[in-house]
Amino acid sequence: MTWNCRRRDIAWEFEARLKNTADRPSGLLSGIEFFRMRWPVALESIPVIHHGGGGLTDAAFPSTSWRIKRTELPDWATLRLEGDKGRSSNKDLPIFLVSDDEDAGGLAFVVGYSGNVVSTILRDADYRSVLVTCSVRGLQLRIPQGESVRLGSVLVLPYEGDSITGKNALRRVLREEICPRPIDPPNAPAVTYVHWFGIENQFTAASLLREADVVAACGAEVFEIDAGVFLQGDNKDYGAGNWGIENPAKFPDGLESFANDIRSKKMRFGLWCEPESVEAGTMVDLEHSEWLLQLPAPDNKRSLFDFSIPEAAAYMTDLIVAMMEKYGASWSRIDSNLDPDKFWNSIPDPGLRGYKELKHFENYHRFLDSLRTRCPNLHLEGCSSGGRRIDLETLKRSHSFWISDNTAFSTTVHQHIGGANHWLPSHLLNMAAVKYPLFPQKLRSYDQVGDETFSNFWLLSLFGGLFGLGGPHSAYPATVNEKFRRFIAQYKKIRENLMGDFYPLLPQPSSSTDWDAWQFHNPATGRGHVIAFKMRGSISEMRLPLRGLKQDKSYQFSVFPGTDEFTGSGIELMSNGIEIRISENYSATLFSYV
Repeated sequence: MTWNCRRRDIAWEFEARLKNTADRPSGLLSGIEFFRMRWPVALESIPVIHHGGGGLTDAAFPSTSWRIKRTELPDWATLRLEGDKGRSSNKDLPIFLVSDDEDAGGLAFVVGYSGNVVSTILRDADYRSVLVTCSVRGLQLRIPQGESVRLGSVLVLPYEGDSITGKNALRRVLREEICPRPIDPPNAPAVTYVHWFGIENQFTAASLLREADVVAACGAEVFEIDAGVFLQGDNKDYGAGNWGIENPAKFPDGLESFANDIRSKKMRFGLWCEPESVEAGTMVDLEHSEWLLQLPAPDNKRSLFDFSIPEAAAYMTDLIVAMMEKYGASWSRIDSNLDPDKFWNSIPDPGLRGYKELKHFENYHRFLDSLRTRCPNLHLEGCSSGGRRIDLETLKRSHSFWISDNTAFSTTVHQHIGGANHWLPSHLLNMAAVKYPLFPQKLRSYDQVGDETFSNFWLLSLFGGLFGLGGPHSAYPATVNEKFRRFIAQYKKIRENLMGDFYPLLPQPSSSTDWDAWQFHNPATGRGHVIAFKMRGSISEMRLPLRGLKQDKSYQFSVFPGTDEFTGSGIELMSNGIEIRISENYSATLFSYV
């Protein structure tokens, strides 16, 4: 086994590879750890792990997804963080901090394996050390003669200060050293539209162009066509595997003509794809079944495209690149809705099973690298039924992430955006406000929606990442779209603040009567904004001290919605705070400062 070590500003990245140098296949290998780190702790101290839930679709409140958690190890104990069903953040987020019990410093970890990654944090039996290990759950492996496999990677960042200081140090390294920078706009997140949530597969070119006219007027900068754009296979599903084979019933003038229409409205054209999924009866299924991992009926409607085969990976790379180039796509949501481990588990030989899994991810990551190299103006948005595959390796290759498929409930959307900001740079986080037709018992018909649906609480929650639009805006009342236009115009004035630090000014809400408050501060510009949120309850005012300001600087504040302004010194704002009054339920107020 070999480890490559690379300096990343104040952090270090470690990558492990395993090579068979013998003149025959290896024996069956198991119990492999690709990272192991131990350090001493004082006998009387209590190590604390700061960690969080992954990006599942969770409608309960408080949600388990993107939930901020804190676990102590006072005794000989182990905390296990893991992915599930072959996706790295399908249960726990593979990002965590280990600090002392005084919250005065520690180490931050970001683990890089896109499948069932397992991180264990153990206080040894002698109480004098902490051990962190990383591995692939249940991995058994047989390596062919002369071949090598990449096992995984880990970013380690030492920090001083409290856990919020450590998280911001980690966010800065991810933003400046690991993640691709935004393309357009170059120094801020974009305003995006995607039809799926609220419209799904029920669209034509004509109906989507109606949406394009409305959302362009609202201020959208990206218009992405999601699943269902290409010709369907046998199961009348999404068309995964018919990449580039158009559906003339939906696009009678062709998809190129539609893409040109979108660009004429001053929006970037985006195109969804799911290269790992192949539906029965599609082109890839019919022409290259030898490259598919298939399950027996009745679970054979979709197959896993086997990226572990080099020729297959090269084929899919050329196919997707050609498709993006043909339609001039400058944005693509690269989705993955399959649970791949059930396909690998269908392979009888455990050694081959493990080898194929490791090679699949290694070649899939190379596929993403090739997309970025061959299509340099293409924004790649990672997605896996929401945020179920976020790890160090996908972070290296994604300009943004769709962090949850729950776009229907404002309280859940709010928690997901706020929780994700603890760990990830804000410009990576995409979600949307959508009036969803599956819930008529809760929401009014489209022509009656208003502030009871698209509240200030919901729209200002989207000021914590990319501002996402979705669904049938053409069916909303003009007053609703005018509200979106006003909020998006305000968002564009302050979105560069999202390229800085994040301070949660209150604990993550555990009840709908809890307030929440976020501060975004860009140290490079000295500008920032604070958003205070109220769901419901009798509390109508609060005073919140700010963070990250210069003590001797005077700051000018503007309030939105509204026209109020006030000033304050840095030392005053950080010690006494700002006074906030919100009387209405499910409302919020924005305070931007320079």
